Amino acid sequence: MTKYDAREIRALYDRGENVTRWIQDHEEADSNSITAILYSYDAQAGSYVDALKDPAARALKQDLGRELGALLGSLAPGSLLEAGIGEGTSLAPVLNQMGKRPAHVLGFDLSLSRLLFARRHLAENGYDSVKLFTGDLDRIPLASESVDVVLTIHAVEPNRGREKPILSELLRVARKHLVMVEPSYELASAEARARHPATAEPAARSSATPSAQVRTMRATAGASP
Repeated sequence: MTKYDAREIRALYDRGENVTRWIQDHEEADSNSITAILYSYDAQAGSYVDALKDPAARALKQDLGRELGALLGSLAPGSLLEAGIGEGTSLAPVLNQMGKRPAHVLGFDLSLSRLLFARRHLAENGYDSVKLFTGDLDRIPLASESVDVVLTIHAVEPNRGREKPILSELLRVARKHLVMVEPSYELASAEARARHPATAEPAARSSATPSAQVRTMRATAGASP
């Protein structure tokens, strides 16, 4: 993995520049590498928790929690893994709305810096028993069929070009269900579709709200929206 000066990366982030694109340009790559994603995540560590100070952002998370918590609750998993948990700002409201919570809840992320924020945020919300660990989406350090439900929330999105191995790994670990809340071409705005042709990978950005995406998943699963 190519190493960069963390101070320079942080300065780029503070100036509002796109860290992943900056590293892409230096690597002369067409897609985000693990290096680009890791440095970008480390630079923005703490920003997701900080964003919850905004009532609108907090309301959006609560909306996601209601919709996704209802869906996951209907699956009644004994164990739940959020792959790419970030700072735990989505998992906390989801667990709040699940009713009967899984006996075992796990989460991993590529960035240790973000996991440190996740540990504190989850503990502050009463979920200090969540087991957190570092890992990569296409090399999850868990046994096959070891978790009832595997969940991703905008975790696959930055990994354009690696969708197939990531999906294969997520399905390997999931014992019963894989639930994904990811931007899709089908739910995208006209502007987003113009940026990504019909053959676009799942990383195409969508203007749909998380609740709209969850309702689509529930309909696909046979549940009423």
